[in-house]
Amino acid sequence: DAYKVALAPHHHWMLRQAAEIVFLALPDREYFLQLVCVQKQEEATPVLRIIVHALSLVHTRTQRILEKYNMLELP
Repeated sequence: DAYKVALAPHHHWMLRQAAEIVFLALPDREYFLQLVCVQKQEEATPVLRIIVHALSLVHTRTQRILEKYNMLELP
């Protein structure tokens, strides 16, 4: 529902359809909590902050490498 309200109005029809399929394929909340090794949603916040920080570092490093080799503007 959040996607439909916030982002879908800004996406083309094809992307909206693809997003809907992805959302249907996502696991339920309980499975997600198991993936991040917690029992309750409240316990997930600190774990997710660590994950987001790590992903941010990976993204930054990847962007630097792509920029170094002029690969950011590939078709």
